[in-house]
Amino acid sequence: MQQLFSKLNTTDLEKILIVPTRAVERFSIPEGKEFVDLVVKDLKEEIWNFRLTIHPMPALTEGWIEFVRAKDLVPDDIVTFYKLRDEIFGDEYRVETDSEYKWTSASGSEERVGRQNRRPELVPKIN
Repeated sequence: MQQLFSKLNTTDLEKILIVPTRAVERFSIPEGKEFVDLVVKDLKEEIWNFRLTIHPMPALTEGWIEFVRAKDLVPDDIVTFYKLRDEIFGDEYRVETDSEYKWTSASGSEERVGRQNRRPELVPKIN
């Protein structure tokens, strides 16, 4: 399993997600292509469609802002992309966000439980 982490800033939340150049090789981009469309599943098995462009700089473009809004992402949230290799069915991409670790306390207030502080019983497993 290969992982790509990104700590989000304001630009990431308003426009595109810049992908580190060293991480682009983790995605299967056909020779001669300048983009690849990715089908990615989140922890709830919901499907997200992203376009990873490599010129002028590697970035997730199409589908990214819809994902940001749906997950209620904020600056300093961490997004983790996984590439799972499967010899039979091919590569599968997964995504996990800090926003998926929100829970409502007994008092009714919603709390954000970050990657380092989340309650173990709330942590879904990705196989």
